[in-house]
Order: sequence, then structure tokens, then C-alpha cells
Amino acid sequence: SPENTVTFREFVRLLLACERRTRCDHVWLLVAQRSRLADMGAAGPIARLGATVGEGLRGFAEHFNLQSTASTVSVVTTGPYTRLVYAVSGYDMSATHHAQIGGVTIAFNILQDLCGRTWRPTVVTLATRAPPSLRPFHQHFGAPLRFDSNESALVFASHWLDRPLPPVDPLVRQQVEAVVRAKRAAILADFPATVRRLLRKQ
Repeated sequence: SPENTVTFREFVRLLLACERRTRCDHVWLLVAQRSRLADMGAAGPIARLGATVGEGLRGFAEHFNLQSTASTVSVVTTGPYTRLVYAVSGYDMSATHHAQIGGVTIAFNILQDLCGRTWRPTVVTLATRAPPSLRPFHQHFGAPLRFDSNESALVFASHWLDRPLPPVDPLVRQQVEAVVRAKRAAILADFPATVRRLLRKQ
């Protein structure tokens, strides 16, 4: 349930325990493979409201803080290529290795939800060390992988941003926007937390 939230620290602790118990070094990849746009709280439906993939993706990035307070998503276009960047922004995070892998894996699923299953990145960059076995990663992403990079991101051809999205029923649009307004009002009610979110995002 997108409403049944846990702290980032608790989530990391849980998945590290799963990794130890299963002795599987890519358990985070397996868990993240099951997360799609519909699991992204209020930010997921917002992405569907755009007229194009570009509009939807930028709307998702803008509202991602409604879903996560410990990470950010940004869309950066430079000429023929666009990067969907995932960054851990929570304070006092001693280990982000698994979060980087999980975040980029979910971002991959989100782009396929918007663009279709034929979408593939040009390259996947990860701001973390390479795992012992790369085979599960190559199978999932189907693209070159670059570990120990400056950022965790999916790089893809910018023309995908112009791909039209299916029209949205006006009533559904109103419902989604009402949910977003309510969530934003709840966040703004906690002024110190709002300031922290903005600073981390910057």
C-alpha cells in the first residue's frame, strides 16, 4: 500500500536483513523490479496527466517529494539525450549502495510504464560499486552499465519525451489533483520539515 509508509532507515534495515538471510547479493534489484508507477503514491497518477511523456515525467519529478522524503528525482535534458536522475538526499545516510540500485530499477519501470515495453535506456549509470554478479542487471536493463559514476541515472534518447500519453478523463484528473493538493497541504503544515525537503532537493 502506498499509504503504508516506513522511514528510509527502516526500509534499508529490512532489505539488508533479507540480503543476509537469502545470501542473494541482488535482492534489492528483485524487490525494485516489482515496483511500478502505480506504487509511487500521488506522484504516480500525476505522471499520467501529462500530454506527453516529457510532461508526465517532469510532473512526476516535481511531485516525487510527496512519496519520498529521503530521495529526489530530476529530469535533465542535454541535446539529444535526457537523464532521469535518482539521488539519495536524506541526512546521515551511511550506506546508499542498495538504494541507488533500487531507485534506478524503479525509474526504469516507470519509464517503461510511460513509454511502453519497447523503451530501453542508452546507458545506465550507478553511483555505487559493481555487485559480484552483473548478469541479473544486464537481464533487467538490457543496456550498458556504468558503475562508480557521479550519479545514478537512466540516459535515453530525448525523442521519447515527445511521445503522446493517452488522454485522461476530466473526472480522474480532478480527483488526482485533489489528492495532490491535500498531500501538499499536509506537508506544508510542518514548516521545518518543508524547509528540510526543499534544501535536500536543491
